[in-house]
Amino acid sequence: MKIWKSTSASQIKNFKSCERKWFRESILGEKPPPSKGALRGQEIHRQLENYLIFNKAPVDGTAKALSLLLPDGGTQTPFHVEVKFEWTPEGFPVPLRGFVDLALPENNEIIDHKSTSNLQYALSEVTAKKDPQALIYCGVALAGGLGLEFEENIKFTLNYGTTKGATKTSVVSIILTKAEIEEGLKELRAIVNSQNQVSKFLEWSE
Repeated sequence: MKIWKSTSASQIKNFKSCERKWFRESILGEKPPPSKGALRGQEIHRQLENYLIFNKAPVDGTAKALSLLLPDGGTQTPFHVEVKFEWTPEGFPVPLRGFVDLALPENNEIIDHKSTSNLQYALSEVTAKKDPQALIYCGVALAGGLGLEFEENIKFTLNYGTTKGATKTSVVSIILTKAEIEEGLKELRAIVNSQNQVSKFLEWSE
């Protein structure tokens, strides 16, 4: 068994989907090997990172299409791309951890790259408002946890690119107010406290 020391947007989504699955993966360490789709997603992120910082042109078709939705290549610093954070909001039993794909304080915007087999899996503006990733990323940005200065009413943008057939893209953008972030974090706090309780079980059958 692992000692549970932190959580993330993906862990929270996993827990909401199936507590047993989360327990087996995050506590017992029974994670399956990454799928081909997940590995390609990692490569797309790597190529977009190199594009933004070093102006290295992507070679993956999906990465190429997504790069057209981003600022010009070579215009970003490592302080703005794949920004690592660890943040413990009030009342959370463990820190929240993650990586912000692109932080643009000059636009008061957070951008996340998403590769998907079909755009039908993309979040809508309504569902994005309640998405753990949107709430956590905008929350940590507003709290200064990215080492960059953001103002209230943060723009959160999801850039989607398909990985099957002809590449299609879609952009979903929302504005999250400070009040919406705080209210959303209250709901996430209850989930994370439940994770903390479940993490103390000895077997997944409990």
